[in-house]
Amino acid sequence: MKIKKYFFLPLLALFVSCTNWLDVTPKDIVDEEDLLESHLGYRNALNGVYKQMGETGMYGKELTWGFIDVLANPYYLGSGYIGRYHSYYKVANYQYTDTDVKSYIENIWTLAYNSIANCNNIIGTIEKADSSMFPLGNVEKNLIMGEAYGLRALLHFDMLRLFAPAPIVDDNSLYIPYFEKFPSYGENNLTVTEVLNRVTADLIKAKDLVASYDTLSNENFYRLTLDGGAFDVARANGLPEDVFYAYRRYRMNY
Repeated sequence: MKIKKYFFLPLLALFVSCTNWLDVTPKDIVDEEDLLESHLGYRNALNGVYKQMGETGMYGKELTWGFIDVLANPYYLGSGYIGRYHSYYKVANYQYTDTDVKSYIENIWTLAYNSIANCNNIIGTIEKADSSMFPLGNVEKNLIMGEAYGLRALLHFDMLRLFAPAPIVDDNSLYIPYFEKFPSYGENNLTVTEVLNRVTADLIKAKDLVASYDTLSNENFYRLTLDGGAFDVARANGLPEDVFYAYRRYRMNY
């Protein structure tokens, strides 16, 4: 009995210590519930979507001047030995079943739908958020929500044009899913027309939401044509001198 007693106590202490240790959040990770409890959290979450979309696997390369551009064959990749060992050689020759080409495609698909999931997380949470937490109240709340809807539409549209035929040759088959909630562990594939209808609905909703800020005044609307932040305009009109409201032309806007 004595042995059991002394053997049990260290185990109990170890279990308690491990439990406490497992509850510690790493310093470089922000818990989702903590992140979306302030206006800064929502801003950071939205900026995170833009940041991911700027990665090389997406619009930072593959969806602009990389993989997607190579498919149009605008580049000379070399001939003979040099051409065959170019990183895009198999892509340029449309070898879609090749392992290397598949990895490009799978990475694009995964990153795009992960960005869509992050948009849905913002949308699903901010709809219930108290608008008083935002410096511009309901105007800023709608702005963030509108950008998320717009990005969701854009990402689905790009996946549609990559993985489905153009509407003019649509065969009414099912091609890609359209995710509208978070979390979601799977949605049914839709036809080209069905996806386009949802894209259109999201864009209309996004337009109405961002209009609350982008058309709030002539000065705000003017920002959409400016390269810079137009902080002087903000100061003159009593608006917060905040970089979040600047550079609107480079974000989803009215």
